[in-house]
Amino acid sequence: MALLPLLAAASAPPTIEVSITGLRSTKGQILVCLTTNPKAFPDCSKDKGSVHMAVKAGDAGDFLVHAPAAGTYAIAVVHDEN
Repeated sequence: MALLPLLAAASAPPTIEVSITGLRSTKGQILVCLTTNPKAFPDCSKDKGSVHMAVKAGDAGDFLVHAPAAGTYAIAVVHDEN
């Protein structure tokens, strides 16, 4: 679990740059969950304000996650190979 304080710029939503290395394979997808609610971590299903996204594992070197607002977030990243 990573807690990340985010500061919002006046015109742009806050973003988190995620770098993925060392995957066992490039099959499947990377599932990402970003939440401010500790009770909803790690799957975010109980947080309607959470951010969910999926990235193809083969394309997952570096990507951005856009947070809804400035704050402190937890992020979960899971490699779903099938």
